[in-house]
Amino acid sequence: MSSFSTFSGEKEKDYKDISIIDFGDVHTHPTDLVESIERLHVSVREMLEKNSCQRYIMLGGDHGVSYPSIRAFKEHYGKIGVIQWDAHHDVRNLDDGGRTNGTPFRSLIDGGHLMGENLVQIGIRDYANAKEYHDYTKEKGISVYTMEDIEMTGIIPIIKKELDRLAELVDIIYLSVDMDVVDQAFAPGCPAIGPGGITSRELLASIAEAASYEKVKAMDIVEIDPSKDFRDMTSRLAAAVMLRFMYN
Repeated sequence: MSSFSTFSGEKEKDYKDISIIDFGDVHTHPTDLVESIERLHVSVREMLEKNSCQRYIMLGGDHGVSYPSIRAFKEHYGKIGVIQWDAHHDVRNLDDGGRTNGTPFRSLIDGGHLMGENLVQIGIRDYANAKEYHDYTKEKGISVYTMEDIEMTGIIPIIKKELDRLAELVDIIYLSVDMDVVDQAFAPGCPAIGPGGITSRELLASIAEAASYEKVKAMDIVEIDPSKDFRDMTSRLAAAVMLRFMYN
């Protein structure tokens, strides 16, 4: 964040007086994943009980952190909708290895925390998901937009359409940004990079559009590995995503 200014030339506005509260880190258990998930769930729930912020950002970690976080937001606010930027569906079967970074949205749906029709997936990449996961999204009524859809329609019309729909159905909207949705040319510091993703500009523009909706209250940013990054390209993009979300 230190690389950026609080002044937006596009909006001709300085956001230097907006207060930001850092709630600190969640200390995970070194060997017990179930315990770590519960610690995160409790920490987010306790944070929300303070009612001290208009909006919230959680920084991962892998995509597994979205499961306890979204659960906590649902428990606090009520019916929840989720916009997921991701190259992958992340609906793996828990029987194949328990909760991982590939299972959060199946865990939420099968656990009754999120309705399939209230989940929107943006940027799903071709040849990056197994057929059984594709079939699961169809079965549960998940709105899936592939890279071909984005190329044909444009990411902003898709975001507007789905946010308008969700705003009529839910009490809160949560944004979940897996950075591997971005093409590897713009975000090399992800564990699951690949070609054919969205551009950094498409991500920033779509986040800014989503942040303009009143019911959008929270966002997580996940799947960044600094050891794989090049000149902090991915971390800088994540920081720019935060700015578009906070200062809107």
